[in-house]
Amino acid sequence: MLSEAERQVTGKDSELSGRIKLSLPAVPVTHISEAVAEFAIQYPRIELDITVSDHPVDLARREADIAVRASRSTKRPPKDIVGIKLGRFRWVTTSTAIY
Repeated sequence: MLSEAERQVTGKDSELSGRIKLSLPAVPVTHISEAVAEFAIQYPRIELDITVSDHPVDLARREADIAVRASRSTKRPPKDIVGIKLGRFRWVTTSTAIY
């Protein structure tokens, strides 16, 4: 076990591995799915545990390692959370003709 940790720290085992718990929103998941697929191809030894939900995730309690959310808010995240703008998309309201 120690030699495995040493290989990872020294970079002798250059292929990343492990498990990442990823929480994705239900709405723009199609925008994200291509990036997730590319990541999985580039890092085949990383297991992605993906949950699709629009509910808040408590990152401090390790409910997820990474949470992607769609928001119109310009508020900054709490200081213990790193927030990065990934892109933009348009909200479109649609309905049936009889509505």
